[in-house]
Amino acid sequence: MAKTVTTEYGSWNTQSGTGVDTVTEAVATALGEFAGDYDLDALTAAYETAINEALADTGMTLNGSEFYGPYPRGDVDIRAIVEGVDFWEIARQHERGAIAYTADVGASNAKWIVADPEMRALLHGEVTDLGDGKIRITSDGYEILSGLDESADGLIDDGQIWFEGDGYPLAVS
Repeated sequence: MAKTVTTEYGSWNTQSGTGVDTVTEAVATALGEFAGDYDLDALTAAYETAINEALADTGMTLNGSEFYGPYPRGDVDIRAIVEGVDFWEIARQHERGAIAYTADVGASNAKWIVADPEMRALLHGEVTDLGDGKIRITSDGYEILSGLDESADGLIDDGQIWFEGDGYPLAVS
């Protein structure tokens, strides 16, 4: 089995074009005086996930405040990729006062619902993997998942989200 060698491609500060050291700082800076109107932890996690999804075709990842990718280094315009992620659409989904739901569905279910190509196409970022098996579902995502076929994983019914016949309670957040 061939091993892939990785190397650093630079830090968030040097590659993102935001002028700050971390994704968390970039989020807070973009929101400015309105930062308190948003769930910053969930928004930051969703933004990082979206950036990593945008980087996926390059073989690169954002890990903390550093970009890593295959060696030898390719010619990748990281700044353009970061700028191509619609931060404000992600922010809209994490605005406080907007109804959202959370559930502890286990790590494998959380990863599946945000990474499965069919679910990603259906949900358009309306579900966020918060880590540790927890997910956040926007009100639009709730509507979409409530309309799934009864046998489908991810179905929301009776205040629960269902995976492989097991229901996980939803909490309003």
